[in-house]
Amino acid sequence: MDDTNSFAFQGRFGFNPNAIDPIEERWDYFIEQILKGNVIPVIGPDMLIAEHKNCHQLIINQLAGAANIKPNHTSFSQLLFDKKFTNWLGNQNCTMDAIYRTILPQATQWPLTPHPLLKRLLETKRFPFVITTSFMPIVERCMREIYGENNVRVLQFNNDSQRSMKVDFGDIRNEKELERPTVFYMFGRLCSEPHRYVVTDMDMMEFCKTWMTGNGVPRTLTECLKKRYLLFLGGNYSDWLFRFIWFSMRHNSAENHRASMFVMPENSHLDLKGFENFLERLQAFTQHDPEAVITQIEQRLTKYDEQQEHESQSEYGFDVFLSYSRRDSEIANRLCEELKKREINVWFDDQTISRGDNWELAIKDGIPQSKLFVPLLTQTVMREYIEPHEYRAEWDVAANIAKRLGRRAFIIPVAENGFDFYDTNTKLPEQLKQVNAVWYTSGEDISNVADVIEKTLKELNEQKNKLNY
Repeated sequence: MDDTNSFAFQGRFGFNPNAIDPIEERWDYFIEQILKGNVIPVIGPDMLIAEHKNCHQLIINQLAGAANIKPNHTSFSQLLFDKKFTNWLGNQNCTMDAIYRTILPQATQWPLTPHPLLKRLLETKRFPFVITTSFMPIVERCMREIYGENNVRVLQFNNDSQRSMKVDFGDIRNEKELERPTVFYMFGRLCSEPHRYVVTDMDMMEFCKTWMTGNGVPRTLTECLKKRYLLFLGGNYSDWLFRFIWFSMRHNSAENHRASMFVMPENSHLDLKGFENFLERLQAFTQHDPEAVITQIEQRLTKYDEQQEHESQSEYGFDVFLSYSRRDSEIANRLCEELKKREINVWFDDQTISRGDNWELAIKDGIPQSKLFVPLLTQTVMREYIEPHEYRAEWDVAANIAKRLGRRAFIIPVAENGFDFYDTNTKLPEQLKQVNAVWYTSGEDISNVADVIEKTLKELNEQKNKLNY
C-alpha cells in the first residue's frame, strides 16, 4: 500500500486539514485507501442475511429440527457430537461425513435476503474484491445482483493444494485482478464434498494449519492482501480465530499495521477488553456500530464524488466521446448521426479533429472533456488483437478517468452481439467490464443504443441541477 502523502485527501471531505482529532485522521486515511482501491472487506456470518440473524445458526436449527432435537446447539460441532443427531444420521445409513451433504439442501432450500448493510456497502462499487469467512454463497449472490450475473468471479480456498493454488480456482494472476468483481471464500464454499469447507472445529483446525504453514495457499493473492487495508465486518469470531485470520493475512507484512478496521459485532464471543488491547497494539481502527460505519463510508464517498463532479463540470466540451475501430466506421457514423438528431454533442474524430491538429493529443484531450465515453466493442475489435490500434489507448485513458470519477456513469460500452468481454486477447480494461453494456445486432436500427445514451446524459444533468452547480 502506498503511504506516500497519506493524508493528501484531507480537506476534500469537508474537514479541517489541520485537525488533530485522531478519529477524523483515521477516517481520512481510511477513505483515502478506499479511493485508491486498497480496501478489501472481510465479511463474516453475522453480516450476511437480513434481520440480524446468523445464517449458520439457522441451518443448525433446521438440522436439529429434522432430527427432532431441541435447537440449543450453537455450532455444527456441538450438533454433530450430539448422540441423538448421530443416531439420526445413522438411521439414514450415513456416516458422520454425511453432514456436509445434509447441509447442502438445507442451505439452499430457501432464498436468503442479503443483509441490507452488506448490500449498501457493496452498492458503492468501491469494493470489487470481497472475502467471506462463511461457506454460504450470500456475498456472491449480492455481488451478482450489483455487478451482473455473469460478471462476478468466484475463488475459494478449500484446503486442497491441487485446486486452491490454481489461478481462477483459488488464486489470481496479478495484483491488477483485485479490481475485478470477485468473491473469495477463505474457508471453502458450500458443496457436497466432505471437509472442503469449514463445518466442524476439526475442519477449522485443518484449514488454519494450512494457512499458517503457507503451503498450498493461493500465493499471489496472499501477497497482495498483505498490502491492502482490511475491513472486518460481521465476524463474531472467537478471540483466537480472529487473531489467526489477521495473522494469516498480515504475516511478514512490512506494511503499516494501521491498515485495518475492525467493527466489533453485537453479542460478541470475544473477551472485549483483552481483544481491544490486541487491536490497539496493532494500531487497528476499531469501531462498534456497523450501520454507523457504512453510513460514514457512504456519506464521505458521496461528498468526494460531488466535489469531483463539481471540479469537472466546467471542463466538459462534449456530451459523448465515440471510440471505435476504423473498420467499424459505418456503425460509428450511424450512431453519431443518431445522437446528433437528439442534439447530443459528439466528439467524433472524422468531424472533430481539424486538418493540421496533433491527432493523438486531440484524442487524449477529448476524452476528459466529454461527459460520457462510448466505446464500440465489436467482433472486428476481437479480430484485431494482433494489430496496434489507437482505441486501446483511448480505453486506458477512459478507465483512469472512471477510477477518479467514483460512482457516476462515465463509460457506456456499446457491444455487438457475440463480443466477449473476457476474451484475454482483447485486453479490455476492468473498468469497461464492470458496467452493463448496451447490446446491438449488426444491421439493426441503432436508435435503441442512442436512447440509452440520451437517458444517461439526462440523468447526469439532473444530478448536476440537484447539486445546484
